Amino acid sequence: MLPEPTAGELNIDSPAAFEQTAFALGVDLEHQRAQNDLNKLLREDNLEGHIHRIMKAFLWVAFLITLAGLVVFSWHELTPIKIHFLEADQVEDIKSILFSGGMGAAISFVAQRFMKKA
Repeated sequence: MLPEPTAGELNIDSPAAFEQTAFALGVDLEHQRAQNDLNKLLREDNLEGHIHRIMKAFLWVAFLITLAGLVVFSWHELTPIKIHFLEADQVEDIKSILFSGGMGAAISFVAQRFMKKA
């Protein structure tokens, strides 16, 4: 048996998909109000899917930026002093961003809020 497609996978503009969703939800399409409610439900589900994908992309970008900062900082600290490539103020900026706790708390909050839907 095939799994049921989600509203995001359905082509909402397709009359057959619309009728299939209505039938699955037990909605009588003879009433205009029921049709309007079903349309609203499908639009909201589609919008939530877009927002969820945007937040996942944001989290990946934040993770990659943090990882890049950690790699640059670690490389700078592990190389000999004569080939250091960051100035003292740049090192302090990276330290304050990576190890302040505020950035980690913000990313953790966003991840817990939006990733639980996955």
